Amino acid sequence: MAKIDDEPSGIDPQEIDRLVMHFFGAATVGRESYRPAGGKPIEAAREEIIKGTLYRYGLVDGSSRPVILQIYCGVSKIGGDFWNQEVRVLMRAAALRHPALPTILGGGYKEPEATTPIAPGVDGFAYVVTKGAIHNLAMPELRKALRVERMLAVRQFYILADGLAQLHSLGIVHRNLWAGTVEVDHDPETNTPRFRLSRFEMSRMVADMLRATPSNQSAAEERTRRIIKLQDPRALTYCPPERLRYLFAGENAGNADVGDTRSDVFGLGMLVYEWFADDLPSAITGPPGDAAPEEIIKAVTEIHDGLRGRLASGGDLAKTLPDQLRELLGDMLNPLPHLRPEAGEVVTKLNECFEQLTNSLAGPQSDKPYLIAFIPHEYQRPMWSGWLGENPNSAEGREKLAAFIERDLRGATLIYAPHGAEPYIRAGQAKAQRESRQMLKGQTHAWFCRPFKAWNPIGSAHGPGLDDVLIITFAVPLESLHGKSADRAVARAHADRAIPQVKAVAYDIDPQELAECRTGRPKWSTLIDALTPPLAGEPEELLFEQALDWLLRYQGIELRAREYPYEVAEQGATTATLRLDHARDDRRRHSDGLTRRFYGQLRPSFGDFFARMVNDEAANEIDVIADNDGQPDHGHRLGKVSVTEQHGDDAIIVRHASSGLELPAKGWLRPAGDGGSHVSLRRQTDARWELLDNKVLLSQLRRPSTIRGLPGRWKDAVADIEPTTFDADDVVLDLLVCEPFSAVQGPPGTGKTEVAARALTAFLRMEEGARVLVSAQSNYALDNLALRILQRMGVIDKRHRPTGTDRVVALRVTTNAGEARVDERMKPFTLGKLTERIRDALYDHASTDSEVDDDNEWRAFLKQRWLPVVEECGPELADRLLRGAGMVFATCAAAVPQFVASDESSAMFDWVLVEEAAKAWPTELAIPLSCGLRWTLIGDHHQLPAHRRREVLRFIDDSHTDEDDDVAIHGARSAEYRRVFDLFGSLFDTDTTTGDVDDAHLERPLQVLSRQFRMNEPIKEVVSRVFYPRGEARDSGGLREGLLVTGKRYEPHGLTAPEPLAGQSLVWLDTHGLPQCADELAWANPGEVDVVASLVGQLRPKPAVGKHGFGEEPMAILTPYRRQADLLRGRTDLTKHVYTIHSFQGKEADIVVVSLVRDTQRGDGAHPWRSIGHLDQRELVNVMFSRARRLLVVVGNFGHFRDSGSPFWKDVCIGVERFGTVLPAKAVVAP
Repeated sequence: MAKIDDEPSGIDPQEIDRLVMHFFGAATVGRESYRPAGGKPIEAAREEIIKGTLYRYGLVDGSSRPVILQIYCGVSKIGGDFWNQEVRVLMRAAALRHPALPTILGGGYKEPEATTPIAPGVDGFAYVVTKGAIHNLAMPELRKALRVERMLAVRQFYILADGLAQLHSLGIVHRNLWAGTVEVDHDPETNTPRFRLSRFEMSRMVADMLRATPSNQSAAEERTRRIIKLQDPRALTYCPPERLRYLFAGENAGNADVGDTRSDVFGLGMLVYEWFADDLPSAITGPPGDAAPEEIIKAVTEIHDGLRGRLASGGDLAKTLPDQLRELLGDMLNPLPHLRPEAGEVVTKLNECFEQLTNSLAGPQSDKPYLIAFIPHEYQRPMWSGWLGENPNSAEGREKLAAFIERDLRGATLIYAPHGAEPYIRAGQAKAQRESRQMLKGQTHAWFCRPFKAWNPIGSAHGPGLDDVLIITFAVPLESLHGKSADRAVARAHADRAIPQVKAVAYDIDPQELAECRTGRPKWSTLIDALTPPLAGEPEELLFEQALDWLLRYQGIELRAREYPYEVAEQGATTATLRLDHARDDRRRHSDGLTRRFYGQLRPSFGDFFARMVNDEAANEIDVIADNDGQPDHGHRLGKVSVTEQHGDDAIIVRHASSGLELPAKGWLRPAGDGGSHVSLRRQTDARWELLDNKVLLSQLRRPSTIRGLPGRWKDAVADIEPTTFDADDVVLDLLVCEPFSAVQGPPGTGKTEVAARALTAFLRMEEGARVLVSAQSNYALDNLALRILQRMGVIDKRHRPTGTDRVVALRVTTNAGEARVDERMKPFTLGKLTERIRDALYDHASTDSEVDDDNEWRAFLKQRWLPVVEECGPELADRLLRGAGMVFATCAAAVPQFVASDESSAMFDWVLVEEAAKAWPTELAIPLSCGLRWTLIGDHHQLPAHRRREVLRFIDDSHTDEDDDVAIHGARSAEYRRVFDLFGSLFDTDTTTGDVDDAHLERPLQVLSRQFRMNEPIKEVVSRVFYPRGEARDSGGLREGLLVTGKRYEPHGLTAPEPLAGQSLVWLDTHGLPQCADELAWANPGEVDVVASLVGQLRPKPAVGKHGFGEEPMAILTPYRRQADLLRGRTDLTKHVYTIHSFQGKEADIVVVSLVRDTQRGDGAHPWRSIGHLDQRELVNVMFSRARRLLVVVGNFGHFRDSGSPFWKDVCIGVERFGTVLPAKAVVAP
C-alpha cells in the first residue's frame, strides 16, 4: 500500500522500528516475542499505511508462526482514537471464532513516558496483534489454482460469504474488500487452504467519519479518500460504483458514499469472479493521483460492465459456469446497491444450490440409493431383538436389521449435528459420539453416522473416510426424551437434505463385495459439504446449551407439577369437594423420566399442596382451568376458588370466589399467581435461542477477554460526576474501556451500584445518541440504580423530582400488573406518565405567549394548527419515546423486545448492564443480554443466589443414579451444568474460564471491589473473614484474613439504652437458658419474638427517620422464616421494621436486629441443616450479617449455632466473640 500523509509528521519510521524491537523483540510476562521472518531486518517487515500514525509489521512469533503487529502512534491523538475503534471491531469479529475472520492474539498501549527514552518523536503508541498469513489472494498463482479446484472455490466462496454475513450481523462493514485484503493460510484439520478477511482499518475509519461532527466531517472524508486511493491500484477495480463516485466524482458525486453491507457483497462478487473466469484487468497502471478522476471512473465502469455482460445469459460464461452461480454473481455485481443481495442471502442461495453446483462442476450424481453401513452386534439389546424377532448378529437378524434400517430411512432427513450424538447418548464413547456429526432422522429413530472407514484384519477402522458410504454409530428412538430433542434439532438446523432411499449393508462385508456395492453410488460427501456450516460449534457451547435446556425443562416440570387434575366429588351452592383424578395425573407423571423423578421426589400430595394455602390469605387464590383431552387448557380459565379444608392426601374443600360458579366435573387447579411464572418461562425459552445464536456474547460468558482501551477520553467525564471524591473511579474507568464485556463483583457495601451509575453516566455524556438498557432481578435494585443514574445525569434533582431537562430520555418499563411494585419516585418515567408529561410540556410550550412581540404570529399559528395535533398525539409520542429512549430500565423478566422497543431496529442497545446478576439464572440473564451489543454484569455470588438454586442442584446431583438414561445422562454432567447455572460466579473462577491458546495474552475484564463503606469495623471483620477470605491460611485465633477494607469512619449508633449496647457495633444476645425460647416446626420461635420486642422497646432514643442522627432506614428486624416474620409483625411497635432476609437483600439499616429462630439439635454434626435449616446456606447468612451500618444485634442460641457442625457458623461465632460481644439475653432484655 502506498503511504499517505494524514498530517505533517516528524516521526521517523526508524523510531517505530526501535520501539517494535524494544517492546516486542524479547518475551515478557503475558506477551510473546516477535521478529522478522528469515532473519530479515525489521524495516523489511514494516508497511507504512498512514504516515506518522499507522504501521503494519509482518512478523513471526516464538514458534515461527506468522503474526501481524499493527502500531498506532500517538495515544492522545488520532492514532489512539483509531486504535480504540479498530480494536473494538477486531474483538467482536474474533469472538465469533469464524474461519474467515481474524484471530486476535493481544493488544495494549504504552504511554509517552515509556516510549520517549527509546523514540523521542513518538508520543506513546498502541498496538494489536493478530494471526498472520504467508499469502493473500493478490497472488495470481492462487487464483489460477482456484480455477482448477472449482469445488474448493465454491466451498471458500460459501465460507467467505458466511463470514461476511456474521460481520454484518454485528453491525460491522469491511468497506475495503479486494484480493489484497483476503489472507490465505493452511487449515491443518482439513488439509485445505483457509481464506480469511483482514485489513479492517477502513471499517472503523469510515464509521468514525460517519459519526464526525460537521467541523470534522470534511477532514475525515478526505482522510478516508486518501487511504482508499493510495492502495495498490488493482484495488480500484473491486470498488462498487457508489464508492467509485464517492472517491472521484467530486462535486458530481451526488449521494454516493463509501458503501454499506451491499458494497461488501459487490467486492466479494468481484473476488469470486476471478476464481471462475479470469483475472481482473487493472483500470490504471500507475498511482490514482496520476490519472484524471473521470478517466478512472470510466475505466472501472467499463470493466464492471464487461463482467456483467459476460455473466449475462447471452454472455460467454453462460457456456462454462452453472446457471445458479452465474446468476448469483450477476446479482452481486448489480450497479444499484439496493438490488444486490445481502451476504446472508448469498449464503442461503449457495446452500440451496450446492448440489446443483457440484453436479455441474464435478459431474452429475447417481440416482441409486445412498449406501449406509451398520454394526450388527450394536443392536443385540433386548429392545432390538424384540422388534426384529431375531438376534441381530445372526444371518436372519442381519437381513431383518438391514430391511428395518432401509424402511426407516426411506424419505429420511439429513442434517449436520455440530456436536454429534453426544447430546443424546449417555456418557461414554465421547470421541465416537462427537465424530458422528451426520444425523439421519428416520420414521422412528435418529441415526447418527460418520464417513465409513475400511476395517483392517485386526478389527479397527483405518484410512480416510469413504465419500460414498456412511456408517451408523448410534441410534436414538424418536419417542424418547432425547429423541424429541433430536427431532427439534432438525427443525433448528440451518439446512437439511431429503434422502430418497438407502441401501444398508453390514460393516464387515467382504471388501470386494463392498467395492461392487459402491459402484455408481451417489456421494454423501457432496451433501455433507453443503450442510456443514463454516462456523462449527465447540464442545463448551454444547454443554452450555444442554445445561440451559435441562434447566428450562426442570422449571417447566416444576410449574406443571403445581397443576393438579380434579374430579368433583360433591358440589354445593358456595363450596365443592374436589378429589385428585389419579388417571390424568398419572399420565402426566409418567410422560417422561424427568417428570417421573420430580413428581416422586419433590411434589406434595394434592391435599398437602393446597392445604398450605389455608392460612395464607394473600396466596389462597386458585385458578380453575378447563380440561382439554386430559391436559389443562390454559387459555380457558373458568374462575377462582379458595381452600377451606383438607380431607387427607387426595381431597380438599374449596369455596367459590364468585356466586353462581359451578365447577365442571373435571378440570385443573393451580395457584392463581402462577400465570406470571408461565409467561416468564416462555420469555426465558425464547431468549435462550437468542443467547445461543449470539456467538460473541456466548464466547464472552464462557471465556471473558478484552484489550483495555485508552482511558484518556473518559477521565474528565468520570471526574466531573458528583461526588468527585468517590475512590473506586479506577473500576469505573475499567468498565468504560473494556469491550465488549465486563463484570464486577461487589461484596456488601462496596458501592457497586455507584460504580454502575457513574460508568453509565459518563458513557451517556460522551456517546451522544447512544442507548443503554439497565436491568436487575428485583424492582427495588433496579429502581435504586435508576434513581442514582438519573440524579447523576441531572434528570432528577436531589429530592428525586424530574427537572424537566431531559437531555436523555429515560423510560421505566413495566407491565400493568407490575406497576404497583415500581418505586413511586420512578413512576413519572413509566411510558404512560412520561408520555403525558412530555405531551403536556409540548402543549404548554406551544400555548404560552412569547414575551417577544415578533414571535406571537408564529405562536398563533402553533395554537391554531399544532395544538390540536399535540392533544391527539399520545400513541405516536409513546411509540417515539419507546423507540428513542436513551436510558431504558426494566427487570430481567420485562426486558423483552416488545416492552423495551417499538420495533426490531430499536431493540438493540449500545450497552446492557445487569445488576444483581448473581441472583439470576442464566436463562433469566439471557432476556436483557440478548438486546445488547455490549454487556456488563454486576453482582456478588457470595450473597443470595438464583431462586431455589439449592433444590435444583441437589436434584440434578442425585439424578446420575436414575435408571432412565434420559435422566442419568444429565446427572453425570452436573458439575459442568453447575458452572453454567452459576454463570456470574463462574466468571470469577479462574479454573473454568482460562480460555484457549488464542486467548492467552488477552486480559480478563473482571473487577472485584474490596473497599466497603457500610459496616462499622467489627461487623466488617466477621463478614470479610468468614465470607470473603483472601486465602485458606488461618491465624492463631482460627480465622482467615479477609478481603475487605473499610473506607469510612466509625459511626457510633447513638443509643443510650439499653446500657450493655453502649459502645458496641456487634452483639449476640444468647437465648440459651430462656425456657420460652424454643423453635416450633414450620419455623417460629415465640420466645425470640418476646426478646426482640423487649429489646426494641428499651432502645433510647427511638430509631426514627431523620431524627437523632438516624438515616432513611433507621432500623430493620430480620428473620429467615416467614412465619417468624408474621409473629414479629404482630407486635405493633415492630411491624414496619420487619423483613425476611431475602426481601432485604440490597438494602441496609443503621441498626439491624436478627431473630435466628432455630435452637433445637435434630441430627448429628455431619448434617447441620437438620438443626439449623436453610441457615446452613452461607449466602443467606452473609446477607443477614452485612445489612447493618452501625449496630448488629443477633438474637439466638449461640451454642446451638457454634456446635451445629457447620464450618462457617463456627467461624461466625469465633468472629463475634473476637470482634463483638456475646451477652446473655436475660441480662439485656426486660424479664
